[in-house]
Amino acid sequence: MPPPPNTTIVMNFRLVAVSFFVLLLVAMPGRGVAQELDVVDIGAVFNETIPLNLSEIASGIEYIPLETSETCILGSVYNLRIHGDNIVLISNRKVYLFNTNGKFIRKLGDQGKGPGEYVWARDIQIHPNGESVFILDITGVKIIEIALDGRHLRSIKLPKLQMPEDFLFSNDHFYVLCGRGGSSENFVYEMDDQGVLVRSLNITCEAFGTALHGFFQETGGFLLHDNYFDLATVWNDTIFRIHSSGRKEALYLVDYGKFKYPLDGAKGSLVNQAMKKGYAFQHWRAISENYLFIHSQDGRDLKLVVYDRNKKKIIHSSNIRDEKNGGIQNNFDGGPGVNMIPAFQKNNGKDLVQAHQAIHFIETSNENLSEGKPIENKKAQENLKQLVSQLSEDDNPVVQIIHLK
Repeated sequence: MPPPPNTTIVMNFRLVAVSFFVLLLVAMPGRGVAQELDVVDIGAVFNETIPLNLSEIASGIEYIPLETSETCILGSVYNLRIHGDNIVLISNRKVYLFNTNGKFIRKLGDQGKGPGEYVWARDIQIHPNGESVFILDITGVKIIEIALDGRHLRSIKLPKLQMPEDFLFSNDHFYVLCGRGGSSENFVYEMDDQGVLVRSLNITCEAFGTALHGFFQETGGFLLHDNYFDLATVWNDTIFRIHSSGRKEALYLVDYGKFKYPLDGAKGSLVNQAMKKGYAFQHWRAISENYLFIHSQDGRDLKLVVYDRNKKKIIHSSNIRDEKNGGIQNNFDGGPGVNMIPAFQKNNGKDLVQAHQAIHFIETSNENLSEGKPIENKKAQENLKQLVSQLSEDDNPVVQIIHLK
């Protein structure tokens, strides 16, 4: 026997009400969503030191002194990529090619505004085939592809006029991270191999519940997988996973507790007041398969926090300016530890790569070696001593590669 008509109406109404309520919960933005994320609680350890030996997160370490000459005078290394037997880096806004023995091969491309030239090399990506490199020109708003033998292959004009800060090349598509200007634009967009815009990716800052655009991004941390990539950026307290379909999912929330940036309602020159008043923001982040490295600044100091993605907890916290080597001690050979002041880059999420100026490397290594700390690998220490003895105080960087577990 069917239910009375009124009963049917009530049942249908209840079903619709419940369905609407469920949809509302799923769609609601804000802190309710944040609770479902893995939280990196920096606020809880901001005044706490948690020591860490490099061997706890790494399996080994190696050093490569880079050759310099009159045609290759390097300053600070802004970005660096390693692929096979090649090292490509940016220094003084120019791009240089070395082999993994540190021998200088050639400069890639020239500075200028002509065909195949770049004004300001901001980021680099080595093509997956290992035969060419993409150079992101922040001033020319374009990507240039140059073969490793030095030939200019093509120039790709970017479809948006926002200043490009960082980018990723994956599955024949480019993903470009932008900042500084174009406040009505999304700050990440995807384009195909020919430079045609595919889609804009609206990334939301979890703490403020608003899209991130118009902020100064500086750099992004991309970790590439087969069909998606993880992305962490400056000023954004949420780390995302972006799939090839364009679908996005939030992974981590970086929680500073009372240390927040920017100040509520800050505009114009007041935006930078947060640094003077002790509010924190993350200045640089890198993602590896197993760890998050967060470089935080609160206007008074620099902080390095390491988060274990598997254990889901912070395993290191240190005050960078007050502790040698950023608080992460190199117990492999007594050489320089993970110092975040010269920013490091990741290499396919498996290695950390940083470049020390030779004079800094010599001074830090000699100081550590003379302290007689326990060393896990005596042979590695002898190799380090030999390397230091062969270096001069010239401005040639030493590339340090830390092989993560």
